[in-house]
Amino acid sequence: MDKQIKYTKSSLRPDAKFVDVANSLRRDIVQGVWLPEQKLPTWDILCKRFSVARPTLTRALAMLKREGFIAADSTRSTLVTTAPPHLNRYALVFPSSPGRKGVCGWNLFWDSLAQSASDNDIWAPSHIDIQFNVHANTNSEIYQKILDDLRKYCLAGAFVAYGEDLKDLVSINDIPIVRLFAGTPFKGKQSSVGLNWRSFHQQAADALLERGCRKVAVLSNDSSAADECAQILGERGVIIHPRWVLCLPGTMPEYARNLTRLLVTKEQYEIPDGLIITDDNLVPAALAGALDEGRRIPDDLEVVAHCNWPGPPSPMLHIMRLGFSARQILSEGFRLMKKSQDENFAEETVCIA
Repeated sequence: MDKQIKYTKSSLRPDAKFVDVANSLRRDIVQGVWLPEQKLPTWDILCKRFSVARPTLTRALAMLKREGFIAADSTRSTLVTTAPPHLNRYALVFPSSPGRKGVCGWNLFWDSLAQSASDNDIWAPSHIDIQFNVHANTNSEIYQKILDDLRKYCLAGAFVAYGEDLKDLVSINDIPIVRLFAGTPFKGKQSSVGLNWRSFHQQAADALLERGCRKVAVLSNDSSAADECAQILGERGVIIHPRWVLCLPGTMPEYARNLTRLLVTKEQYEIPDGLIITDDNLVPAALAGALDEGRRIPDDLEVVAHCNWPGPPSPMLHIMRLGFSARQILSEGFRLMKKSQDENFAEETVCIA
C-alpha cells in the first residue's frame, strides 16, 4: 500500500526552494520510486524537473546526503544509499544519561539496552542511534530533532526507554514507536515490551529451594514486586517473615548495604539462609552489607541476584545471577515494528520471560 506522505513546515526558511526540492526527492525515495543503490536521474534532468539552477539542486542534494538518503559514487553519479534511513535508521531514546543520579538517574537496565543497541554487527544493515537526556518539551533541541526526523522520514522507528517525561512522545507519519519497560508494561497508544517479573520470582524461589534454603528474605526496589515474590516463596513452604521483605528505591542503592547488615547481623535471633535481590542496581551494596557482618556467601547465605545482559562484571562471589536479555528485548521491539506495517495491526504488549 502506497504511503501518502505529507511534510510539515521545516525549521528552515519555508520559502527556500532547495527545501521543496529535497522534500520531493525524499518523498520519491520513501515511496520506492528509487530503491536502495539505484541511481537518480542526471542533474540536468532534475534541474529541468524542478525548474531550478544547479546551485539550488546542489543544496537540496547536500541536505539528502547529510540525512543519509543519497551518496555519490566514483563516477559522480547520485544514487540512493544501501541503507537509507527510512528503512534502516532507528532511535533509542533515554530520558537520562550514564552517570546521572537522582529521581531520573541512570540505571543498569538502560545501560544494558544501550550496550546492546551500540553493537552494530547484531543489527546490520540497520543502525540504532542512541539519544540521551531527551525531554518532551519545546526547549529540548534533541527532542525537537527527533520530531523533525520523524516528520522527514529520517527514522524507520524509535525505541523509547519508558520514563514519565517521554510518555507523550507519539508516532508521526505512522513511523512505529515501541516503548521499553523495566517492569511490566501497560497498554497504551504504542506497542511495548517489558519484563515478566512473575517468571523471575518463580525461578529465583525454585533456585533457592534447590540449594536447600528454607528461610528467605527479599530485597526489591518495588513494593508490589517484593510482595509477589514473598507470596511465591510462602506458597512453596519457605519461611519468610514480613520484616524480611525489604524495599529500597533503585536511585538509592548505597543504603542497601545497611539494610542487608540489619537483615543478617548476628544480633538478630533468626537469620535468613537465602536472599533474593530483584534489582541489579542494589546488588553490589547488598552483598557488601552481608560481608560486613561476616556472612559467607554462599555457605551462610545463598543469593539469587537480578542481572540483565549484557551487564556489569560478575562479583567475585558465588551467587546465582538471573535476569533478562537486552538483545532479546530489542529484537522483540523490531518484530513489533515490522508487524506494525500490516494495515490490520493492533498495538501489542509483550513480556520477556
